[in-house]
Amino acid sequence: MSREVSSAIGPASIILVTTNDVSARASYNIANNEPMRYILSDAVVDTMVTGGVSTASFLAGVWAAGKVGGVTGGKLGTVVPVKGTIIGALVGFTVGAIGYIAFDSRIAGEDTVREQLYEGGRWVVDQANRDQD
Repeated sequence: MSREVSSAIGPASIILVTTNDVSARASYNIANNEPMRYILSDAVVDTMVTGGVSTASFLAGVWAAGKVGGVTGGKLGTVVPVKGTIIGALVGFTVGAIGYIAFDSRIAGEDTVREQLYEGGRWVVDQANRDQD
């Protein structure tokens, strides 16, 4: 895979995930006959939360893979050439996966961090819209 293609995968996945979340929630709001102001403001909140969390998760994963995986692979790679590099990659992947789990897993039935951020943003927008009604 070329460097240009691999460097475009992360941002493209952020755009796809964000577009999917926004369109799914917009479809839900339209099906429930929500007012257009609510649908649009909900799309803005969802874009900021999903796009922001996805970007933070992506950057943390890239950093983790580069720093933690690189250091681990570099140290072990000199001792055990091929296996050390593979272990370094696995360590980087694991640290990135932990970041994903921290933002998107449901622990003990609670909302995920992403859902809590969305609800907080939705509350702010609702307060602003309430004042305009």
